[in-house]
Amino acid sequence: MKSLLKATLLTLLLGILILAVPGRANADGNADPFQDIPTISLSEETKTYTTTVVSSKAAYNYRLYKLDVTEDAMLNISDYNPSSYGDELYLFEMEGAPTSSNDVINADKIKTLSYNNVSIKNYALNKGTYYIALHGSDGHSFSFKLQLRKYRHAVVKWSIKEGPVDSAFKQNQQLHVTFEITNADSDAYISPLYGWLAQGHSEDNKVTVSNNGKKGEFIFITNSFPTVSTVQLTVQELNPEPEEGKVNDQVFYTLDITTGMAMTDIAIEAGPDYILFPDFRSPQFSQDGSTKINVYLKSGKKWKKKFTAEAGSKTPKKIKKLKAKTKYQVKVEIEKTVAGGKSVKTSKTYKVKTGPKTKPAIQYATVNRVWNEKKWVPGHFNASGRWEKGYYSNNKYYSMTITLKKSLKGCKGIVVNGQKVKGTGTSFTFTVAHSDPPKKISVKGYTDDKFYGYTKASKSVKVK
Repeated sequence: MKSLLKATLLTLLLGILILAVPGRANADGNADPFQDIPTISLSEETKTYTTTVVSSKAAYNYRLYKLDVTEDAMLNISDYNPSSYGDELYLFEMEGAPTSSNDVINADKIKTLSYNNVSIKNYALNKGTYYIALHGSDGHSFSFKLQLRKYRHAVVKWSIKEGPVDSAFKQNQQLHVTFEITNADSDAYISPLYGWLAQGHSEDNKVTVSNNGKKGEFIFITNSFPTVSTVQLTVQELNPEPEEGKVNDQVFYTLDITTGMAMTDIAIEAGPDYILFPDFRSPQFSQDGSTKINVYLKSGKKWKKKFTAEAGSKTPKKIKKLKAKTKYQVKVEIEKTVAGGKSVKTSKTYKVKTGPKTKPAIQYATVNRVWNEKKWVPGHFNASGRWEKGYYSNNKYYSMTITLKKSLKGCKGIVVNGQKVKGTGTSFTFTVAHSDPPKKISVKGYTDDKFYGYTKASKSVKVK
């Protein structure tokens, strides 16, 4: 009975020892290393691994580990110590598990370790399935320390000293640009070997690097025309989308810097209950439909869009139903579509006061004098480049006096046929060039030299 119990215990003990060896034993006692391959998952911890080759068959002289890289990772292997010189550690990537020594032999090796105490330090791995194969003769042992952790990608921040990065900056403006990797433990860093790049820019592209590669600073000069410039900065970092078949340790971060339009003043006229935009013409506007004018009126703390006009349009537009003698804020935004369909915007805010409800009354309008003056026009080249001889031109003038029934309170003068005539009383005398006297006349009072602040228009009266 005791002999039978001893035999049973011995059999169980041998079974446990066989299970403790990686791989499954064949009938001849050789362990198949391609069965039941242990898996190493992502972890911040560094672990020590030891194993022994148990096989007299050359085809089985391997021990394998699967690296389950479910996201970009960083691999560190240190203190590699095989028991025999020349025993090797292979690192390779494979979609399916290796099933024979031929799979290991034919695999594209990423790294190979052959000597004691060598290491793989901070080796970046893209998401995928990798294997470590240890190759040595029967009875040879291996030990090494391994850490397989998540790759710490950069969290980046762009800033520009002269304003928010999404601003429309002035043309030919010098900007101080800063690029920062805000997570200090990131595996990414800025290399001083690379400068910034932007199409069409040839100025000094040096990047000043500090904070152990976590901060880069450089100067960028905006264009002399409205556009969006894409600035590129190279960072030493594992690219989450590498080129086919290789690990790419460079990532290009970009910033769009907008050069705005040189703001131009659009004509604005205010009446007692409206703000008028007579036209939207300017020499800097192209007539290709790429530029639009957006007009906003501030209501409380918000801007309300009132209308959009084509740049260069001669069609007047009004903001109506406003209160008399009231200050309003109007924002004129010039929006231009540039290359690539990107939009460049520049805006300016105007404080406009509407005029009073007063309606002037004309007592009479009299033409004082009408005369001609000869003026010599020197010879010159015309717009077509042809020479025009000098000649005398006959210029017609007239003088007129308008008398109101009463003065206009708060007004700086009157406007007659678009001509401002200063004065605060009831009588206004003025001269008009290049025109015949009108048969009828109507006037408005104005309260502001810039935006007019018109009164209502008077009734038309005959000119005597």
